[in-house]
Amino acid sequence: MDFLLKWYTDCLDTSPLATKTVTTAAIGVLGDLVAQRHEFAFERKRRHDDDEDGPSIGAARGSRPPTFVYDRRRGLTNVANNVFLTTPIYHFGYERLESLLPTGDDSLLGSSVSALLQVLIDLFLFDAIFVFLMFLCAEVVEKRATFRAADKAELVRSHLVPALLASWRCSALMVPVEFVIFRWLPLTFRTLGMNLIDLVWEAVVSFTIHRDEGEGESGSGTYDCGAEASSTAPPSPHSDFSTPTMGGIDGSTRSLPDLPFIECALNRIRKEKQS
Repeated sequence: MDFLLKWYTDCLDTSPLATKTVTTAAIGVLGDLVAQRHEFAFERKRRHDDDEDGPSIGAARGSRPPTFVYDRRRGLTNVANNVFLTTPIYHFGYERLESLLPTGDDSLLGSSVSALLQVLIDLFLFDAIFVFLMFLCAEVVEKRATFRAADKAELVRSHLVPALLASWRCSALMVPVEFVIFRWLPLTFRTLGMNLIDLVWEAVVSFTIHRDEGEGESGSGTYDCGAEASSTAPPSPHSDFSTPTMGGIDGSTRSLPDLPFIECALNRIRKEKQS
């Protein structure tokens, strides 16, 4: 343990920004992995609860239970955000805060007051910046951005604002720990200390920003019942076979509806009966 601490300290002395970048990116990816696992468990439980109301057609056909698949693009987005945006803000921002509000014995406001002010600035200002950057990277790098102003406003209302509020609630619970970090931990190790807290923070914010992302996407095992039949519809279960048809009164033929549409109709009927 002493060897690892000495090695990390030497890395900070020789290449502080690069060392902080590696640790921030690694912890960020780990936090996002926790969020993805939680999203998968949440979605699986939701499907299980829906099947208890009545087995879906997919379940009746003996489909295998869904398995967790790590979202690589989302992980790369997290790495890019932490490497190019978050770590430089951490590195230079904390140095600037320490120069403006020193926590040493020579502090004019007192060490504890200066540390508390730094915690509050980190909580309200830095957290807001980090959440916005995570949201922006998710929209740009993951190609989820929309071009209509109404869609952007709805996206901000439904994802960015809840993510910001969730980050503040999470950080508020960590204020005592952050106070210890800003008050007694040397400036060199301050980013590492905040990274350890951000393991939880990253998971909470990433989950909030990406919530509802998998609903209605092909390959996720779910289908958006509100979507119209178009090129975005999921593949037909009959895609590898000839499309079954039924005869009309006039002797013409037409294709049978795909099973996802039937399943959606049954789900609507179940919900109407429950309400």
